[in-house]
Amino acid sequence: MRDKWVDFVGELHLDLVLEHGAVPVVVPRVPLTKKVIDAFEPFHGMLVVEGEDIDEEIASKYGHKVYNVDELLPGAVALDREKVKQLHASDTATDTSKDELEFAFIKRVLKKGIPYLGLCRGSQLMNVAMGGTLYMDVETELGGVQHIDYKNYDGHRHNIQIVPGTPLEEWFGPQEAMPVNSYHHQGVRRLAEGLMPMAYTEDGLIEAYYDPNQLFRVGLQFHPERMLHENPNGTKIYSAFVEAVKKYHKQREYKIIKFWNKLRMAPPLDDLDRKQAEMIGATVHNYRGSRFFLRNAEGETQNNTENNSKQKKTNVQTRAVSLSHHPDLHG
Repeated sequence: MRDKWVDFVGELHLDLVLEHGAVPVVVPRVPLTKKVIDAFEPFHGMLVVEGEDIDEEIASKYGHKVYNVDELLPGAVALDREKVKQLHASDTATDTSKDELEFAFIKRVLKKGIPYLGLCRGSQLMNVAMGGTLYMDVETELGGVQHIDYKNYDGHRHNIQIVPGTPLEEWFGPQEAMPVNSYHHQGVRRLAEGLMPMAYTEDGLIEAYYDPNQLFRVGLQFHPERMLHENPNGTKIYSAFVEAVKKYHKQREYKIIKFWNKLRMAPPLDDLDRKQAEMIGATVHNYRGSRFFLRNAEGETQNNTENNSKQKKTNVQTRAVSLSHHPDLHG
């Protein structure tokens, strides 16, 4: 049995997220979760980590193509999936419910520009979701660099060269041969449109990418959380991710407050208001003293409105729309 930190991988990620000031919510990997994804809204960042190969059938349901034989290198022969399974028996299994769930969440991430950090499989998943493709087996198709060593699973390293001027260089500094761990037999073949490479291995494989037009959309093929004792700069990735999560949250909060301020100036509700609300699938309520309850908008906002109402000693009718349904408050 290989020396893999199976019992601690989740804790490493969770500790780093908490350490930098965000609260992680672990999504249950069961089929029924997909039916209640709305219950996780709003979420302000998404971290997707290691796992099995992406199921081609599930990916195709979302309009994605994992492998493309038309992109084979000159002289290369299309791989037989059964042979790949023999080479990597413990890594070629698929988890359809996990694929379904993560593609569904990523669809929301892409639509709303939610910060995303993908590690190992997580980086491959985002690339496929954005229209990129993968190598079915990197070592067979590229050769030259060993990307996985089952006999020295956690100790195996290979070098990457960091692209100058990228976030990865900001986090690790200029590096022409930075050793990183490697646990994968697949990897990015064609990088999706909009994504930019941040690092390569000697065989030309893209080991890291980002989207320069997004608040934070990063994919890393290696695992910085498992080699912090060697390279503590890996924590900077989580720090940058959490800062982006906080910024996204503030932007969304500002949008909510701006919308709420418009509602506060509105006249008392009437039947027409309620009919219009029903047309857009919203719920309208009356509250006394400007007191309101909005999902993820409690605490200071609520206290301030209560204090203001006490000072004025008047009752004010306000118009509030449920955030979980109003289309202007998402995205």
